[in-house]
Amino acid sequence: MSLKKIIILSVIIFILIAIIILIMLGCSNMPPEKALNKFLKQIEKGNIDDISLTIYYLNPNILTFLALDVNGLIDYAQTEKFVIDGVQLTEEAEHIDLFKQIGSVTLVPYVHEDSLLNARIYYVFKNKNSKIFDVTMWGGWDEISIYINGKEFKMNDIFIDIIISFLPEYAAENLEKFKQHEGKFR
Repeated sequence: MSLKKIIILSVIIFILIAIIILIMLGCSNMPPEKALNKFLKQIEKGNIDDISLTIYYLNPNILTFLALDVNGLIDYAQTEKFVIDGVQLTEEAEHIDLFKQIGSVTLVPYVHEDSLLNARIYYVFKNKNSKIFDVTMWGGWDEISIYINGKEFKMNDIFIDIIISFLPEYAAENLEKFKQHEGKFR
């Protein structure tokens, strides 16, 4: 094989790898509204068996030395991890109904220049190939906010409701208290 053919083949392979990487990065950072609609379409098609849900939970009453980002939460020693497969996601009709409610949620951007993320819950829906969307709770300053695919929005209880039944009783009780006290733990 001549040097010219090797160079051309190398350039083609490099370009293909670059395109694949860009596509993968684009999917993982999909705008939240588009990601939620993609998820809803999969639910409506009944194509949920290939989807999994992974939840990282740290009791919100635990004080940490510093505010945690997603990686800090995942690596924190007291963080619990729960993995739910597609079969478990569809076991009860109420789960599907909650997932469908995501499509009617109006995401209201949270705009506050001093907003601070202090992650206590992070969950991600994935299919076999990639992340569909993720949610990080909580941020904010004067109001509670959440992050969906890295973008900050005002808190909406539906994002707690869709995971609460997959958590152990003590965690679900903590989240119910959070909702009842308008985002303040007591």
